[in-house]
Amino acid sequence: MAATAAATARRAAAPPPAVASESDDDEFVDARESLTSPSTSLAGLPAQIPHNYSRIEPLPSPIPPLDNELSIFRLAREVISSVKPGADVTNINLPAYILDPVSALEKTKKSMQRGELLQDISAAQDAHTRFLNVLRFNFSGLAKERFGKKPYNPVLGEVYRCCFPHRGAAGETLLVSEQVSHHPPITALHLRNDTLGFRMNSFTAPEPRFWGNTLEVKLRGEIRIVLTKFDNEEYIITRPYVYMSGLFAGKQRLEFNGSSSFSCPKSGLGAEIHYKTRGPLALRGDINGVTGRIFKLANNETLHTMDGHWDKKIMLMDVRTNTQKTLFDYEAIIAEKSMVAVLPPPHEEENSFSTRVWAKCSEAIKTGDTAAANAEKRRIEDHQRKLRKERKEAAVPWQWHYFVKREDVQEGYDLRPDLAPNGLLKLSLTAQEIAGLRSGNIVRDMQIEMLAENDNPEPRKLGGGRLKVFGRGRGKV
Repeated sequence: MAATAAATARRAAAPPPAVASESDDDEFVDARESLTSPSTSLAGLPAQIPHNYSRIEPLPSPIPPLDNELSIFRLAREVISSVKPGADVTNINLPAYILDPVSALEKTKKSMQRGELLQDISAAQDAHTRFLNVLRFNFSGLAKERFGKKPYNPVLGEVYRCCFPHRGAAGETLLVSEQVSHHPPITALHLRNDTLGFRMNSFTAPEPRFWGNTLEVKLRGEIRIVLTKFDNEEYIITRPYVYMSGLFAGKQRLEFNGSSSFSCPKSGLGAEIHYKTRGPLALRGDINGVTGRIFKLANNETLHTMDGHWDKKIMLMDVRTNTQKTLFDYEAIIAEKSMVAVLPPPHEEENSFSTRVWAKCSEAIKTGDTAAANAEKRRIEDHQRKLRKERKEAAVPWQWHYFVKREDVQEGYDLRPDLAPNGLLKLSLTAQEIAGLRSGNIVRDMQIEMLAENDNPEPRKLGGGRLKVFGRGRGKV
């Protein structure tokens, strides 16, 4: 507890990230200092990640905006007037009052919200058990989100870095993510733990479609996990859709929809998972329900079937013995496998670090100052357009900070080879902090703190019984 109190005091006392003044274009947030910065530059890359803890759970809802015009009908009017049903809404410019004060790039850390499962993957000595543990790790990364709140679209070159100290002697898992394209939006992610022999590369290219009362987001891209301890055993994973229904009528829900696939060529195992939704009017289906099967890649023979809910329990049935066991227990995994992210201190962040890019906009959203949030959001977007125009006129191609294109797959990204050596980012913590992280005490205390913050009254209602989706309250699905 003493370590936790000390760490909490440091977090409270830490200065906010410095953000360049509005008139200082050369130092502005995500832009490189010059259009000709070499791709091999390591400027801004810290040698260490000191103590700066960050929870991976949903943040408390921001304060409602100060103006009196906020309503679901205002949002409907703005969206419907600008798009047609079935249209791609990737580049629709949404007002700041419906934004979550966090970048979509920062949300990549949710893939590690139950990251202690990596120890289970590494410890499994047979391929079948490792395959099941990879499935569990994938389910654990599914996040419950607040309905009606959208994260910021990351700007080109925006980056996010953190690391996750594991309990015991499992070392740390490093996370590096970067927005490698803005039109279309593509986010590259790299996870690495050399102690556990775990590496993961993924990219996500969201393709949202508006269907009147629903928003469907196809998450194009794939996840590739490599287990170096097991002769580079590789897992290739695709993602389901994200489905938001009840935008203007009916029950408001944010769900996963469609299917995801898993394959491990070395073990010869595959899986297909189907995610259920209640539909536009919530008249059918089962919220957060999943079904699926595990099969042999060689002959498509089904070995196991699965059924349940990813936010509750998923049961696994062995078709040969007709016996059943629990594959995934959401509540138990929260209690046993949760982690804390450790961030760079503000003075070691890149200018393009996510929380630095959006600092002023986030502060305005959290305090309910809609006008200031919209103004800051416009400033960031206008600056991006200016930089894009300058690069085009100068015929200077964009160069990524931390990633390179993979040559061995049709589409994919990997961490730059010169940045990959073990120990690139190290923890710099006190003995008490290390003890608190390795024992799990800091994670436990932060979970207690989070539960206390989320113990809020039910969301208030608008006229006609509609839930107010932009006010206080958890609003999670």
